[in-house]
Amino acid sequence: MVTPDYWGDLQVTTEQLTPAQIIQEQASALNERTSPHIRASVTTFGLERRFHTTLAVTVPSLNRYHLDIVTVIYPLRDYYPLVLSDDLGDPDDERSDMICNSEQEFRDELHQILSSNRTTDTLKSLLLLTVEEVLSL
Repeated sequence: MVTPDYWGDLQVTTEQLTPAQIIQEQASALNERTSPHIRASVTTFGLERRFHTTLAVTVPSLNRYHLDIVTVIYPLRDYYPLVLSDDLGDPDDERSDMICNSEQEFRDELHQILSSNRTTDTLKSLLLLTVEEVLSL
C-alpha cells in the first residue's frame, strides 16, 4: 500500500532572493573591498514566525571591535513587508526603522543606508584606525 502524500507543491524557485541573501551579497562586496582590515558578517536567527538578520563588521586588529550596520526583520512567508533598521542611525530618528513592502523597495533603502555619509564615514574611520594600529607596531 502506498502512503498518500498530502503536502502539496514544494518546488522551490530561486527567482526571488531572501532578505538574508541580499544582505549577504552586500557583506561579500564589503569584504572584497576592505578585507583583511574590516570583515563583514551576517547572522540570522528565527523567532516565532520571523527572521532577524544583521549585517555587522568586525575589525580584527582593534581587539575584534564589532559594530552592527543594519538589521532586517522579516516574516517567514513572503518576506514582505519587512522592517529595515539603520543600526548606525539615531534611534530617535523616524527613518532609523523603515517598512519595505517589496524587494526593490528593500534594495533601494538598503542602498541608501550603506552608501550614506554616516556609514561610509564610519567605515573610513575604522580603516584609518587599522592603519594607525599597523603603524604603531
